[in-house]
Amino acid sequence: MIKILNLNHEFEEKIVFKNTDLIIDDGEIIWIQGENGSGKTTLFRILTGLLMPQSNSLEQLKVFLNDEPIELSELKFEINYIPSKPYLFEYLSGNDNVEYLISLFDLSDKKEQIYDNLRKLNMEADLNMEIHAYSLGMKAKLYFGIVIERETSLIIIDELLNNIDAESLSVVYRIIHNKISEENRSLLFTSHTKLIENNETIKKIYIMDKRLVFK
Repeated sequence: MIKILNLNHEFEEKIVFKNTDLIIDDGEIIWIQGENGSGKTTLFRILTGLLMPQSNSLEQLKVFLNDEPIELSELKFEINYIPSKPYLFEYLSGNDNVEYLISLFDLSDKKEQIYDNLRKLNMEADLNMEIHAYSLGMKAKLYFGIVIERETSLIIIDELLNNIDAESLSVVYRIIHNKISEENRSLLFTSHTKLIENNETIKKIYIMDKRLVFK
């Protein structure tokens, strides 16, 4: 379980979050929703340590991992952050990018599973192509199929699903579902696309009036 209590953040004198809380239970899937500019990506960047709240608000901020207090800066080690724009080398092949990311994230023991993910996502025939020839959806599938194998308590997916076709999206869901059910991980995501239709296991949290509101 991850708890973030009393989160405050301002950007250029605009209040983004004010005394808001986020509680993520083990095995939970949470869909963060809100208007453009409401703070969805800002929230993810704060959780992953890419953006720090103002120093005068850090005294109020409380962060807990399994009910043990930790520093916000420690939380990033528990998070697998999958951003909206995959980090890929455009003039290397899909295979070369796979090998690079396996090395970067120390996933050599997951290599067989990664290639199995890519097979399920119908990417096998495209792995010899250079990345600049890929569509946005192909880039998203390649990156997801690799980095989803990182072992962390929490997976965060920021808009990456928007460009994935419906058939592949169902494969993505099955992969994520297995990670959550078998490895007791949690998922926080934002997307204009439903991860799966009518799934009551998905909890929706809205960013409204500078707070995170469960509905």
